[in-house]
Parts: sequence; structure tokens; C-alpha cells
Amino acid sequence: MKRRLLKELEYLSEIAKYENLSQAARELNVTQSALSQCLAGLEADLGMALFSRVKNRLRFYNSSHQKIFVKSIKNNLYSKHNYYLF
Repeated sequence: MKRRLLKELEYLSEIAKYENLSQAARELNVTQSALSQCLAGLEADLGMALFSRVKNRLRFYNSSHQKIFVKSIKNNLYSKHNYYLF
């Protein structure tokens, strides 16, 4: 469960960074459909959409928190990855 959550947070971070599923999928070395399914599952679990979808772009509904969110995820992923290394 924890590893799944870490992977989902990593996926969210890349989606937020690139604002595009195809580009984020390429960066993560996963298919666009796998990334899309993961995002849909997270949004279903939360009962809300995390991103607004306009053309080929995905943007956080609250864009003022996007940079804070991405930075927080990256810091947490870094500390979790280091935790698993020991």
C-alpha cells in the first residue's frame, strides 16, 4: 500500500509539472493510459477532480497551490526513497 501511494504521488508530481498526461507518461516510462487510469482512480477515491482539463492541459483547480504541492511531494518522495534505501 505504501509503495502504491508513493508511486501515485510521483505520478501526480509529474502530471502537475508537465500539465500533460502524454509528456508525464514519457518522463515516467509508463503508458499514457496507465497514467490516466491512475489519476482517475485517485480522483474517484477522493471523490473530486484534482485537475481541470482544457484541451491537452491538466491544471490544478487551485493553481496557487500547485508549486507548493509539487515541492512538497518531491521533498516527501526524496525522504521516502532514502528511507527505503536503508
